[in-house]
Amino acid sequence: MQKQPPIFFELSISTLLILYLLFIHFFVLICIWLSFGFWGFWGFWFGILLCSISFLFFLNREIQFYKKYDHFRLEFLSDQTWKIYFSTNQVEFAELLESSVKTYFYCMLNFNLLNSNKKRTILVLRDSVQKDYFKVLKRCVQMSRIFQKERKLQ
Repeated sequence: MQKQPPIFFELSISTLLILYLLFIHFFVLICIWLSFGFWGFWGFWFGILLCSISFLFFLNREIQFYKKYDHFRLEFLSDQTWKIYFSTNQVEFAELLESSVKTYFYCMLNFNLLNSNKKRTILVLRDSVQKDYFKVLKRCVQMSRIFQKERKLQ
């Protein structure tokens, strides 16, 4: 069996976050427009102003949060193992994780990478509870050990 070369995937969280916030605020703008619609022309412009201020406030807050861990790279070593690299201003952190932990990783880390049938899907979600990615990685390693034990028991 021939060994496949590693597959690399890079993602900038800030870029996807901006697109996500634009989508959310476009929806909010429509709601404001409908609710202030009876005010006519001035209600429409008031809605745009309110939405713009809201968008700039949330964008600034989110970008400040993600600035430290703006970039990460996934490297697929095989069907069972993959590496994740987090780049900060000074540190690059790498951890080898088993594929069994991917579902848990999705819940904790703002993205999901499905490697079944060579499909790769990215979903970016905001996890408001866990704010430290290094703690998340540590927890994922703990969970992978738990999954391994459960598999052995079955």
